[in-house]
Amino acid sequence: MTFNYALGDSLTGFGYYPNSISYYRNDRGDFVKRRLNQWGYFDKNYQKQKDGDVYRIGFFGDSYTQAIQVPLDETFHFLIGSRLKDHRIETLSFGVSGFSAYQSYLNSTRWSEFFDLDLIVYVFCENDLGDQIKTIKGIDVIPYPIIQGNEIVTDESFKQKIKYKSRYHYKFFNYLTSKFLVFATLSQRIKLLLEYGIKIKVTEQDREMGVNNDRDSSRPITQGDYPSLWSDSLRKHALELECRILSKWSREAIFASRLHFERILHSSSNACLRSESLHKDG
Repeated sequence: MTFNYALGDSLTGFGYYPNSISYYRNDRGDFVKRRLNQWGYFDKNYQKQKDGDVYRIGFFGDSYTQAIQVPLDETFHFLIGSRLKDHRIETLSFGVSGFSAYQSYLNSTRWSEFFDLDLIVYVFCENDLGDQIKTIKGIDVIPYPIIQGNEIVTDESFKQKIKYKSRYHYKFFNYLTSKFLVFATLSQRIKLLLEYGIKIKVTEQDREMGVNNDRDSSRPITQGDYPSLWSDSLRKHALELECRILSKWSREAIFASRLHFERILHSSSNACLRSESLHKDG
């Protein structure tokens, strides 16, 4: 049984311990216990090899795809798989809370061929635009995309930042937090206190994981601010990054791996849900 399920990763910056256990309780008192699968994701266990006639769909994204706030059988990817199982369709979730579009892309390069996926679905959320800009994200232990000519390349400076995770004292403390709930709880509370301070009440924005529509211009832009509140230059840069990442992802999925690629745009500010797909006939 593992209580602290986060670990460092040289490809995406961080990931989860396989077969870990997550406990989630919201301000309404709802309690959800979830076990990660043998691959380190909040989904059912599945084998690497699929049956020849099975069509596999892989869902990539952040906390909306991970969905630890509800039991597994209430997640959207599980419900899709349940409703389509008679058509020999299998759904696999690779959602990781906090992932940017670029981290999701990198994650897909690890698993798409490994699991012989037929369709990649990327679930886009509003804060993804800021997740891949270091000045907005505010951390230096994850890979960021860089526009280099006509290409997108990875800023790999984060690898130097996460070297400490291979040191003995870190491994020892991580072992304590992974095996003992009291250490895991204490570690998490300290992190939250340092990051957010003391919060007496959970706001609607916290509950819905949404973004701010009203920002004090005197403070720096954060992940919680709508892109519409950003400067024109920053918003343009973020959109260009996102478009180039999705374009690179779809090209590689279609032409290199002979996959289908689709993106779903999720917005917490309105009820609009749009999808756009690119296909290559096999």
